[in-house]
Amino acid sequence: MDIQFDAAATSGFVPEETKRTLLDYLSHPANPSRGSYPASLKASRLVYQARKTVADFFGVPRPDHVIFTSGITESLNAVLKGLVKKGDRVVCSVFEHNSVLRVLHAIGAEMVVWNGHTDELDRLLTEDVSLMVCSHVSNVTGGILDIRAAGALCRKNGILFVVDTAQSAGILPVSMEDMDVLCFTGHKGLHGLQGIGGFCMKDQPLFPSPKQGGTGTHSMELEQPQNWPEIYEAGTLNVPGIISLMTGIQYLKSHPPVDQSTLRQRLIDGLSDIEGIRFLQDPQTKHIGIVSLVVDGVSGSWLSDQLAVRFGIQTRYGAQCAPLVHRMYGVEASLRLSFGHDVTKQQVDYAAASIRQLIEEKRR
Repeated sequence: MDIQFDAAATSGFVPEETKRTLLDYLSHPANPSRGSYPASLKASRLVYQARKTVADFFGVPRPDHVIFTSGITESLNAVLKGLVKKGDRVVCSVFEHNSVLRVLHAIGAEMVVWNGHTDELDRLLTEDVSLMVCSHVSNVTGGILDIRAAGALCRKNGILFVVDTAQSAGILPVSMEDMDVLCFTGHKGLHGLQGIGGFCMKDQPLFPSPKQGGTGTHSMELEQPQNWPEIYEAGTLNVPGIISLMTGIQYLKSHPPVDQSTLRQRLIDGLSDIEGIRFLQDPQTKHIGIVSLVVDGVSGSWLSDQLAVRFGIQTRYGAQCAPLVHRMYGVEASLRLSFGHDVTKQQVDYAAASIRQLIEEKRR
């Protein structure tokens, strides 16, 4: 029995409709917007349908304002490098992933770190701040940041607001109304394949083209086309990934995720009496199904290995590419269990019993 408790890394689930649609496309794959023959036109229609599916899901005003990339890391790189310059003051949360932190560091931006509490944010959004970027949900604690309140404060202060929805899209409602730029990935809560993601904007382009190349349009001009979506897309699109994103979102409409917060608390309650165990969390914050923990005198790496080898439970040990939040809790790594869309009470209880058994064995 394999239990996927590493869904924060990738969902590990592909809907049957995705498999069928991909097999149909792969029987005669073609490049969209590069020909007028049936297979190319079919690929173009699939890509447009996917844009419209994503736009409807996130409340983006126009489908062509959905830009496809290789994933949320590329999205954040394009957006932040397009909007931030060296020396700019940027507010980001303590929960940020390295796909934000390393980009801001490489740009040379001045990072102003927010602790995630809304009542602290207004003080940080001073007139010299050029942009705010934050994760909707921490990939370490599972804590949910109030992006609606943050977005309102950014609008009040005339500050652009970029949101990383890697851990929330498909799990929580996400609306374009609350932000200026929405970055997403396909292979987690949206049940798409790895290697697909994107970003969305409401109105006019906010920054220049991050890359140049073929678009299938305006081919006699050396300047990158400035119309949507070609201003931000160049080269051959990942059509299989785009298809999987569309069918994954369609699956979500008929198979909404279970209430992860209740099962998350069940796991914590099942372990909390273990001596020396500590959970990386803010009890005052709402959470999705992510639990990160450390145990005094027991290696988290060993626990993760034994859970996989002996109990078939897939977890992750490490810093989860999120150094600031680990430092905030005084550790450099943690054991993370993150629930998939179909997690059950029985799986949670099995994981708690397995962790308890391993810790008891180690301490004998």
